[in-house]
Amino acid sequence: MPHATFFARSRMSIPHVSVRSATASVEGLCWTWRAGEKLRGVVSVHGVLDTAAPAKAGAVNADVLVLTGGADPYVTKDHVDELDRELKSAGARYKIVTHPGAKHSFTNPAANEYGGEQFDMPGDEYNADADQRSWNEILAFLERVMK
Repeated sequence: MPHATFFARSRMSIPHVSVRSATASVEGLCWTWRAGEKLRGVVSVHGVLDTAAPAKAGAVNADVLVLTGGADPYVTKDHVDELDRELKSAGARYKIVTHPGAKHSFTNPAANEYGGEQFDMPGDEYNADADQRSWNEILAFLERVMK
Protein backbone atom coordinates (compact mmCIF):
# COMPACT_ATOMS: atom_id res chain seq x y z
CA MET A 1 0.00 0.00 0.00
CA PRO A 2 1.47 3.40 -0.88
CA HIS A 3 2.62 5.42 2.08
CA ALA A 4 0.20 8.30 1.58
CA THR A 5 -2.76 5.92 1.24
CA PHE A 6 -1.80 4.07 4.42
CA PHE A 7 -1.51 7.28 6.44
CA ALA A 8 -4.67 8.79 4.98
CA ARG A 9 -6.65 5.67 5.87
CA SER A 10 -5.11 5.36 9.32
CA ARG A 11 -5.83 8.99 10.13
CA MET A 12 -9.44 8.72 8.97
CA SER A 13 -10.20 5.59 10.95
CA ILE A 14 -7.95 5.97 13.99
CA PRO A 15 -7.45 9.58 15.05
CA HIS A 16 -5.56 8.60 18.22
CA VAL A 17 -3.45 5.51 18.74
CA SER A 18 -2.22 4.18 22.05
CA VAL A 19 -0.85 0.67 22.38
CA ARG A 20 0.30 -0.96 25.59
CA SER A 21 2.44 -3.87 24.46
CA ALA A 22 6.15 -4.61 24.31
CA THR A 23 5.55 -6.41 21.03
CA ALA A 24 4.12 -3.44 19.17
CA SER A 25 5.20 -0.27 17.51
CA VAL A 26 2.99 2.77 17.13
CA GLU A 27 2.43 5.31 14.38
CA GLY A 28 -0.08 7.83 15.50
CA LEU A 29 -0.75 11.10 17.17
CA CYS A 30 0.06 10.06 20.71
CA TRP A 31 3.34 10.93 22.45
CA THR A 32 2.74 8.71 25.51
CA TRP A 33 6.06 6.99 24.78
CA ARG A 34 7.69 10.01 26.48
CA ALA A 35 6.26 8.71 29.76
CA GLY A 36 7.72 5.23 29.39
CA GLU A 37 5.16 3.13 27.55
CA LYS A 38 6.69 -0.26 26.79
CA LEU A 39 6.82 -0.14 23.01
CA ARG A 40 9.44 -1.32 20.55
CA GLY A 41 9.17 1.64 18.24
CA VAL A 42 7.42 4.94 17.67
CA VAL A 43 7.26 6.87 14.39
CA SER A 44 6.28 10.52 14.07
CA VAL A 45 5.53 11.72 10.54
CA HIS A 46 5.22 15.49 10.18
CA GLY A 47 4.09 15.60 13.80
CA VAL A 48 4.07 18.55 16.16
CA LEU A 49 7.18 17.98 18.27
CA ASP A 50 7.01 20.41 21.17
CA THR A 51 5.57 19.35 24.52
CA ALA A 52 4.85 20.68 27.99
CA ALA A 53 5.98 17.32 29.43
CA PRO A 54 9.40 16.36 28.02
CA ALA A 55 10.78 12.88 28.51
CA LYS A 56 12.77 12.29 31.67
CA ALA A 57 16.14 10.54 31.72
CA GLY A 58 15.70 6.82 31.16
CA ALA A 59 11.94 7.12 30.55
CA VAL A 60 11.87 6.45 26.79
CA ASN A 61 11.66 2.70 26.24
CA ALA A 62 10.84 2.76 22.53
CA ASP A 63 13.16 3.41 19.62
CA VAL A 64 11.99 6.67 18.04
CA LEU A 65 11.93 7.74 14.40
CA VAL A 66 10.96 11.33 13.63
CA LEU A 67 10.31 12.36 10.02
CA THR A 68 9.80 16.07 9.55
CA GLY A 69 9.79 18.66 6.79
CA GLY A 70 12.57 21.21 6.58
CA ALA A 71 10.09 23.86 5.37
CA ASP A 72 7.28 22.98 7.79
CA PRO A 73 6.01 26.31 9.17
CA TYR A 74 4.35 24.56 12.14
CA VAL A 75 7.49 22.68 13.21
CA THR A 76 10.47 24.99 13.19
CA LYS A 77 14.14 24.08 13.28
CA ASP A 78 14.09 25.21 16.91
CA HIS A 79 11.37 22.60 17.64
CA VAL A 80 13.45 19.90 15.98
CA ASP A 81 16.60 20.97 17.83
CA GLU A 82 14.66 21.05 21.11
CA LEU A 83 13.39 17.50 20.52
CA ASP A 84 16.92 16.38 19.66
CA ARG A 85 18.20 17.77 22.98
CA GLU A 86 15.25 16.23 24.85
CA LEU A 87 15.80 12.75 23.40
CA LYS A 88 19.54 12.94 23.90
CA SER A 89 19.06 13.98 27.56
CA ALA A 90 16.55 11.17 28.07
CA GLY A 91 19.05 8.63 26.72
CA ALA A 92 16.62 7.60 23.98
CA ARG A 93 17.49 5.54 20.89
CA TYR A 94 16.29 7.82 18.13
CA LYS A 95 16.73 9.17 14.65
CA ILE A 96 15.44 12.47 13.31
CA VAL A 97 15.18 12.85 9.53
CA THR A 98 14.46 16.30 8.11
CA HIS A 99 13.37 16.39 4.48
CA PRO A 100 14.71 19.64 2.95
CA GLY A 101 12.04 21.74 1.29
CA ALA A 102 9.16 19.57 2.55
CA LYS A 103 6.25 21.32 4.23
CA HIS A 104 3.73 19.94 6.73
CA SER A 105 1.61 16.97 5.55
CA PHE A 106 4.26 16.00 2.99
CA THR A 107 2.93 12.40 2.85
CA ASN A 108 -0.65 13.37 2.02
CA PRO A 109 -1.41 13.88 -1.69
CA ALA A 110 -4.58 15.77 -0.73
CA ALA A 111 -2.69 18.20 1.52
CA ASN A 112 -2.67 21.00 -1.03
CA GLU A 113 -6.41 20.78 -1.58
CA TYR A 114 -7.68 20.03 1.93
CA GLY A 115 -5.05 21.67 4.08
CA GLY A 116 -3.89 24.48 1.88
CA GLU A 117 -7.11 25.60 0.22
CA GLN A 118 -10.08 24.28 2.19
CA PHE A 119 -8.74 25.14 5.65
CA ASP A 120 -6.47 28.03 4.66
CA MET A 121 -3.32 26.24 5.82
CA PRO A 122 -0.72 27.13 3.18
CA GLY A 123 1.95 25.31 5.17
CA ASP A 124 0.47 21.96 4.12
CA GLU A 125 1.86 20.55 0.88
CA TYR A 126 2.38 17.09 -0.57
CA ASN A 127 5.96 16.23 -1.53
CA ALA A 128 6.29 12.95 -3.47
CA ASP A 129 10.03 12.64 -2.90
CA ALA A 130 9.78 13.19 0.87
CA ASP A 131 6.79 10.84 0.97
CA GLN A 132 8.75 8.01 -0.68
CA ARG A 133 11.92 8.61 1.32
CA SER A 134 9.99 8.72 4.60
CA TRP A 135 8.16 5.51 3.71
CA ASN A 136 11.50 3.81 3.08
CA GLU A 137 12.74 5.07 6.46
CA ILE A 138 9.64 3.69 8.17
CA LEU A 139 10.00 0.27 6.56
CA ALA A 140 13.69 0.03 7.51
CA PHE A 141 12.91 1.21 11.06
CA LEU A 142 10.11 -1.30 11.55
CA GLU A 143 12.24 -4.09 10.10
CA ARG A 144 14.90 -3.29 12.71
CA VAL A 145 12.72 -2.75 15.79
CA MET A 146 10.25 -5.55 15.17
CA LYS A 147 12.87 -8.34 14.94
